[in-house]
Amino acid sequence: NSHLFHPQIMQYVTDTKAGLGISDAQGELKLYISRSKFNSKSQSYKRFIVNESAVVDALTACGFQTVFPEDLTWPEQIALFSRAKIVIGESGSGLHNTLFSPLGTSVLCIQPNNHVQATLAQVAQHKFYIMSADSIDTQNGQEMSVDIERLTSMVMAIVSASN
Repeated sequence: NSHLFHPQIMQYVTDTKAGLGISDAQGELKLYISRSKFNSKSQSYKRFIVNESAVVDALTACGFQTVFPEDLTWPEQIALFSRAKIVIGESGSGLHNTLFSPLGTSVLCIQPNNHVQATLAQVAQHKFYIMSADSIDTQNGQEMSVDIERLTSMVMAIVSASN
């Protein structure tokens, strides 16, 4: 799984942010990107975190805000991610918005097996972390279960390293 991005992608990011009046600032937000609303609307292959309510509870306790990108306009998404310090989410298009996050943003990707986000993190000069989730393919799509104790431990280490 090799993914390539055009060499000018970061210039595009800079130009897009400038066109929206968004400056490169130090991030301060801790975001959890949920796919739950997207999954309910999407006709494409679906991935679910079966224990997402426990994930949200654990991350809320650590000061994270849950975001549903599909509820935001494209400029609102760019503005939000431009203020991120730490972003956690399942691999997918919502998490790919980290491309608009400041240099050095910490990104924790919950995934069964995917390398797109790692390539994006490298291009955007982010601190990238992966948390594998147990997954099974079902007739409804891919169902993943997140180990909450392990997630909490990883998040506390990332928060500590980001301060």
